[in-house]
Amino acid sequence: MAATVAVLALVSAACGSAYSEQELAAAHRELLGGGTDAVALDGGVQGDAIPGAARMGTTDVGGDATSGEVSAPGSLTAPDAPARTADGLAGTEERGSSGGPGGTGGAARGEITIATVGNYSGIPGVVYRDAPKAVQAWAQAINEAGGINGRPVRVLVRDDGSDPAKHVAILKELVEEEGVVAFIAHYAPLSGAAGIDYLESKGIPVVGGEPAESWWASPVFFPHTASGEHQFRRQTHSVKQILQQEGRHNVGILVCAEAGSCGAAATQWKRFAPEVGVEIVYDASTSVAQPDYTAECLAMRRANVELVLTSLDGNSIRRLAASCERQSFSPIIWLQGGAAQLQMAADPNLDGLRVTSGVYPYYLAGVPGAALMRDEIGSRIGDVDTFNVVTSAYAGAKLLQRAVEGIEGQVTSASIIESLHGFRNVDLGGLIAPVSYPAGADDSNQALCWFLNSIDGGSFDSPNQGAMECA
Repeated sequence: MAATVAVLALVSAACGSAYSEQELAAAHRELLGGGTDAVALDGGVQGDAIPGAARMGTTDVGGDATSGEVSAPGSLTAPDAPARTADGLAGTEERGSSGGPGGTGGAARGEITIATVGNYSGIPGVVYRDAPKAVQAWAQAINEAGGINGRPVRVLVRDDGSDPAKHVAILKELVEEEGVVAFIAHYAPLSGAAGIDYLESKGIPVVGGEPAESWWASPVFFPHTASGEHQFRRQTHSVKQILQQEGRHNVGILVCAEAGSCGAAATQWKRFAPEVGVEIVYDASTSVAQPDYTAECLAMRRANVELVLTSLDGNSIRRLAASCERQSFSPIIWLQGGAAQLQMAADPNLDGLRVTSGVYPYYLAGVPGAALMRDEIGSRIGDVDTFNVVTSAYAGAKLLQRAVEGIEGQVTSASIIESLHGFRNVDLGGLIAPVSYPAGADDSNQALCWFLNSIDGGSFDSPNQGAMECA
């Protein structure tokens, strides 16, 4: 269910992008079971990591985009490289594939090899392609400062093309041939579930990534924010807060009719609404192919809807807002964090839009963790649009960094998991809600906390100055 919900968030974030509506529609049909060629990922060069498996790299931090690798300069491998603190800086240069497998060469140099595997091309790439940029920028900063406890970091980036079989094949290649000891920023909502059995069998930790999946309950997955059904509960609590802030009461739900799990998302929101005290007065589905949503706007107005929860593609969100404005009807439009793009702020019809996020707003620097993020990746990452994804990917990298910093001996998958199990109320300087990963615990202890974002006067802002709210 959550995978397709995530897809709708992906498509919504594609609005205003370089893709035409025809391309978006074709890709949307592909995700719904049709068939079309994948849309190429801007800024990435794809090559074969293994037969039939796609490979992605970015050019934003320099180097060989084809390899998708980031590794440390040779000068950083000296045994007297300075140790780092829990929030120490880190950086790197890209290296071509001629450097050899990380599993062998990396061990000889004390190198730590990690990777991010995700849906980084096609429509998912519109949302998630900023995640590898954040991870690579973090690694560049880390290595420029001497690595983690003197160990340089090597980052591999792979695009699985949203193909579950390719996802598993890439995981095996990275673990068994490249020596990857952990994965971070796991943005693979359309393919990630296929790799759970392999990762659990090998005991490979995954830290941070797309939180909408129930498989984060796996003992080798360490989410940076509330995940699975807890994410929907958190979202419903945040909607209650927005209603209280704005003096409004009635909530509508409008989701796509093309995918059954759009309705499943609505079911989750309705499930938690009575618990939170949110009144649902309108619940409907519609087609993302509709050129106009006047009928839906009039129906919501008759139902006295004051805030509408949406699971639609981005162009449909724009058409919905425009249709309602023509009827002099202006409900608050609400989006999930991963769907938000900075460029949305330029649409005057979206003024007042609200976004619930699991991480501190990227555009603010009011907490130490956010200030450090700007210091580490601000000048290295280049332009970004999906700001929530950037912060989330960076948070996953920082959680892994902190785990490695707590290891005195050899850095292995097992020692990383052991270190993560020692985490208690780690919030990365206010960047995320406190996380704890006690061994043997299920996912029921996740903190239901969030950060609010809004569009106000043509730019994103936080209506409560970036304060974290918790249920």
